Amino acid sequence: RSAEALRYWTTGEWERAIEALSRQHADQPDDGGVLYNLACAEARAGRFEAALGHLEHAVRLEPRFLANAQSDDDLAEIRDDPRFPRPAA
Repeated sequence: RSAEALRYWTTGEWERAIEALSRQHADQPDDGGVLYNLACAEARAGRFEAALGHLEHAVRLEPRFLANAQSDDDLAEIRDDPRFPRPAA
């Protein structure tokens, strides 16, 4: 179902991607993939607080997203925030 939102990555329509992913998140609140993509779109749209919260939730649900987040260009704007999830040292 994320395909609807992911098509907006090519056009940079972040608000539309956020709307689509928010609807999906309402239907599937514990889907880590939806939360991760929502965090990515929010970071691209400048919604940094929301992005950090959704990313943290996504990583809690699906730890594999921790590694993805470290190099995902969509999250570049929030990576320097001290709340950004990091691998254990």
